[in-house]
Amino acid sequence: MFFVPIFSFEKQIMIQARLINLDNLRTISGNDPAFMTAILNKIVQALPEGLKGIRENIASQNWQGVASLAHKTKSTSAYTGSADLHTLLGSIEMKAKSGQSLETIPALHTEANQLSDSIVVELKDVLLGMG
Repeated sequence: MFFVPIFSFEKQIMIQARLINLDNLRTISGNDPAFMTAILNKIVQALPEGLKGIRENIASQNWQGVASLAHKTKSTSAYTGSADLHTLLGSIEMKAKSGQSLETIPALHTEANQLSDSIVVELKDVLLGMG
């Protein structure tokens, strides 16, 4: 467990975080609270939507769709600093693209979905601290 410093206007708020690391987002945003808030709100919406789309494509065995959405969601996840989620989505993408070990994708998706849900909770906490 570590603490992530969040700068909200003129004060520093320490948010207890376990799954996310927003250092990259802070660098990209120039530590601009308005920019960070906008990006974090988009991530909070995009992660669940991306994982839902992956699940739907798994159900229909649309492996090209799985790979495409896993790639897109992996890119979104990079802003959270969660290496674990990024790795899981990368595995889903590669397996769906290659057509190998397709039977492992549902379990990887379940793990990614659970991790994403926890990340979204942490991101919402960060957003509350920035408000």
